[in-house]
Amino acid sequence: MIIVFSMKGNEMFLHLIEDEKFMSEMIALFKRCDPGNHQFVIMKQDAQCILNHLNGVENVSFIQWQSQTCQQLQTKLSNYTAVFIHGLFNPCYVELVKKASPEAVFVWVFWGGELLLFDRYRSSLLLLETRLLRLKHRAFPWLAVNFRKYGGMIRQGQFYQLIQSLFGLAKRTSAAQVSNLATNLKDAIKRMNYIIPIIEDDFFLLQKMFSPSAKRLTWNYSVGISLDRFKQRQVSKKNWLVGNSAHYTNNHIEIFRQLRKIKKFDAKIIVPLSYGDLRYRETILRTGRRFWPDRFAPLLEFMPRDRYCDLINTCSCAFFNTRRQQAMGNIVLLLSLGVKIFLREENPAYRFLKRNELAIFSIQENISPSSVEVFEPLSEGTVESNRNILRRLYGESAQWHRTMEMLNELKEKSGK
Repeated sequence: MIIVFSMKGNEMFLHLIEDEKFMSEMIALFKRCDPGNHQFVIMKQDAQCILNHLNGVENVSFIQWQSQTCQQLQTKLSNYTAVFIHGLFNPCYVELVKKASPEAVFVWVFWGGELLLFDRYRSSLLLLETRLLRLKHRAFPWLAVNFRKYGGMIRQGQFYQLIQSLFGLAKRTSAAQVSNLATNLKDAIKRMNYIIPIIEDDFFLLQKMFSPSAKRLTWNYSVGISLDRFKQRQVSKKNWLVGNSAHYTNNHIEIFRQLRKIKKFDAKIIVPLSYGDLRYRETILRTGRRFWPDRFAPLLEFMPRDRYCDLINTCSCAFFNTRRQQAMGNIVLLLSLGVKIFLREENPAYRFLKRNELAIFSIQENISPSSVEVFEPLSEGTVESNRNILRRLYGESAQWHRTMEMLNELKEKSGK
């Protein structure tokens, strides 16, 4: 059961978190490495907070935005050695940063998806057919609602009234609200003292977009499962996995068209669609069922981790047609299972994994109607090499040492 936040005054670190499935492992890691020094808080606009993934996890507190407790916390932020913000999606956290005193030290764990608030960046992530689909989903409902109203103004020659009405509408639209959020997010990014990217290439992207003065720290979330768990299990791997969610950035339709041309494949196409955009999901469902009537296997509900691991362990290949770093936890887990990973070459994760000498493959170069790469399994030596690299990057021992090094650095810099 979630508890109301109370300031004890002796914790060195505050963590502003989200109710996500991988948060529980993060909480346990910090408690093991640095017991008694960490507070974990979820902040929401609503007075009630119903948890899905963190229900029953100890040391997770709730604060309602703009409550008396929230205002008290605002004045105490500089007392902490550092305030970790795990993903800057929550407008409450962005506003908290904006109002914080200059002495407060912020550490932003940059997930990558935060930048989707910036329209130019978001549009650059969509391939042509997906971009047109998103435009259709956004524009057609608006036209259907407003055609009669504004069409009548045009027919009656009420052009001044039309301009005034459209100007007022622009201020009220979600696009205008998103623009305001993007401006606030940009200011919050520039306020950060430290930034922890999921992969270092994401930090390079931030530097290019915003030139932040923050220092980069090296740390990452646990994948939440032993990388050697399935090492001794021999499972028939025939299916293919495509994407990780019902978000436009997966560019499902384009990769579907590529895979459809590979005629020899006769197993299941597993497509996780349990969260994301509902209109996009419906389009992907219709397309997948049309392309593979008997073999399309969408995942429409959240699946417990053990069941999900068992399912993806039946896959020989996984295809992520994203142009940004996305689903890194999935990719790490799949690599440890011996699954062949196919990524787009412009994806920063592709460059990161290649630079670390992991055996992964290019969607642009290694998929064709006559492709052999999608049917040839990784050799045992390649699978073991991938696992050894993953242990170095994401293993429990590596996570422990990386966490201790980061906390010690923050403590030394603060002098508290």
